[in-house]
Amino acid sequence: MKTNQHNQQYTIELNGRRAGSLLGFMPPSRPAGDLVMSCGAGMSRDFYEWVSSGFSYTPPRRNGAVNPLPSSTGQRREFFNAVIAEVVLPALDKSLRMPAAMTVTVSQEADRLSPSPPGLVWTHPKPWFTSDFKLQIDGLEAECKHAASVGAVSGNTKVATDYFGSSRYPEKISGGPDFSKITVTLPVAAFDGFEKWNKDSVNRNSGSERKASLEYLSAGGGRPYFRLDFSGVGIAAVKRTAKNTTAVELYVRNISFTAQAAALSG
Repeated sequence: MKTNQHNQQYTIELNGRRAGSLLGFMPPSRPAGDLVMSCGAGMSRDFYEWVSSGFSYTPPRRNGAVNPLPSSTGQRREFFNAVIAEVVLPALDKSLRMPAAMTVTVSQEADRLSPSPPGLVWTHPKPWFTSDFKLQIDGLEAECKHAASVGAVSGNTKVATDYFGSSRYPEKISGGPDFSKITVTLPVAAFDGFEKWNKDSVNRNSGSERKASLEYLSAGGGRPYFRLDFSGVGIAAVKRTAKNTTAVELYVRNISFTAQAAALSG
């Protein structure tokens, strides 16, 4: 995401409670426009529970505020009746040890600027890298150990604006999420199980859709920070690449997001 200029630091609050420090923040281009922020591990449980609603059919509304640090560098931006419009989890690659971050887009009904409170402190997020992950697909556990990369995963909530509600502000109405397809690359030598699955899918054999999970691990592949659980997983496309690997594009019908204890602040 494109963030604010001058590498400004920000913290975020939800319902009057500190929720953590942001890696990046893009303010709205118009009044009550969408807020875009990036963050990593080390946020509050409340924040991650709100993020998880970006993959659900009934995202809750939250009030909150984004504070610039130090407070003398800008104004506090308060938001009201906001819902998660999109969550994007980063692309993963075992050969690339790059800092990882998730991008969260928030759709709000109203906002305002106010003086920033003093005494806020930006804390560095917990280390999180794109090379540390664990993929599992039912019946393909051995093959998944050889997965070289997993593409970005996103949940996009269909948020509409209702100008005829009882509120003095336009109301945000959620119509349920859309889920991205997921691309997994692995060596051709580890493709046999996926090839059989693909043939079953083409032949429309019963049970061709499976369950899967993806864990985003702490530095060095230790404890999981975040977990995605997928259901209704099937093969959408298969493509051989020039690097003697195979790229498998998967569709998913449902995704759930959970932040594990290792990811929480404190």
